[in-house]
Amino acid sequence: MLLSDILKTIDGSHVGGPPPENILCEEVVASDLMSDVLTHDGEGFLLITALASEQTIRTAHIVGAPAVILVCGKSVQPRMKALADEYGICLVSTPLPTFETCALIARIKEGAHGSDPAE
Repeated sequence: MLLSDILKTIDGSHVGGPPPENILCEEVVASDLMSDVLTHDGEGFLLITALASEQTIRTAHIVGAPAVILVCGKSVQPRMKALADEYGICLVSTPLPTFETCALIARIKEGAHGSDPAE
């Protein structure tokens, strides 16, 4: 799934870091506890969270997440944006809550794999 396609579906706005057009996301991790994110195996996943702090960007950098989606319309603090720019992590904001964001992304992923979510 391309992050740019996800942004259209979740009414997302690019607020920092590199542009979303060429960022590929095959896996998603949704958590507000960065300690849980740090224990996740794998890298290159999309991080979805309501935690609008520098800690989120630092964690994304450590685990190799290329992008972070902030849910619930959380405001991006200037230092958070600056870190996203520095680390090259695409930072996105959506007004949607976590559950709805994840459900919409799941539909995109199902469509990418050829299955019909209505079945």
